[in-house]
Amino acid sequence: MKKVIIALVCSLATMSYAKEAGSFLTDKVKGSDAIDGCGLGWQVTQSRTMLGTTTRGTINMTVPASFGMTSGTLGCEKIDFAANDQKAASFVASNFSNLKTELAEGQGEYVAGVIEVFGCTNVPELSQRLQKNYSTVVSPAVDAKELFYNLKNEINNCI
Repeated sequence: MKKVIIALVCSLATMSYAKEAGSFLTDKVKGSDAIDGCGLGWQVTQSRTMLGTTTRGTINMTVPASFGMTSGTLGCEKIDFAANDQKAASFVASNFSNLKTELAEGQGEYVAGVIEVFGCTNVPELSQRLQKNYSTVVSPAVDAKELFYNLKNEINNCI
């Protein structure tokens, strides 16, 4: 019986806290909850009650909204940096073999292309730097994913 009473008291305390905190839970400007904003949970329920907010938060905690943020779906705005990374990652994966060869040479259309897809314009300087750091950028057992991250780290300082 003590456990039931303790659970009831905790529930009531949580509800009263949620009611008091309701002013920061709702963002009237965007028309969504400031805490969970978008994602699958928002697609399931748009109710502005405590139950609706709890349901959205639970669903978004189970199924994170990161897919929606990178793809611009599920009621989320697309985040630009994710779109840039997606283009660069796709370029590296599609041109993996040619890119490794040209990185060793320090020049070529694939090297220029990857530098440009990362948003840089100083191709000659970066090509030389990538050739100079070839052993760290293209390690012996590098795969496309690792090459992407290595290139991102090297090229990141172009701007």
